[in-house]
Amino acid sequence: MLSPRNNAKSKLKMNNYLDNYKQFLSKFKTQLKYVVTPSFSCVIVKKEVIEKIGGFDEAYSPAFWEDNDLSLRAMYAGYTLAYTNSAFIFHNHSTTSKDVLDDIKKRNQEYFFNKHPLGRWIWEHKRTNLLKDIKKYIIESFE
Repeated sequence: MLSPRNNAKSKLKMNNYLDNYKQFLSKFKTQLKYVVTPSFSCVIVKKEVIEKIGGFDEAYSPAFWEDNDLSLRAMYAGYTLAYTNSAFIFHNHSTTSKDVLDDIKKRNQEYFFNKHPLGRWIWEHKRTNLLKDIKKYIIESFE
């Protein structure tokens, strides 16, 4: 799974991203950044991944946490998840999901955490370096 960089953790806004996205991308020194979950506002997924792990879990309907679930299932199956540091999209966050009720977001988060204990640990500790996360999770499991 591969996503382009987006404006989520940048100062790029609707009124300035066209003039500044190249400078934003230039700060990244490698072609890829490996992640736990790419941005599903724009993601490329090989057909073989979906054929192997299945599509979105409909229990997350209408929205929230389904992308994280699909990402972890792909990771468990041995696939790589990353951002490409050579492409950019502007994502107007939460425009289509702003009307989803908070209780649905909470329900889906709990469903995700129950389905993926490793995912719970990663999100609760706000970790993004997967190899270090897995090592620490395994060590803590035996303490």
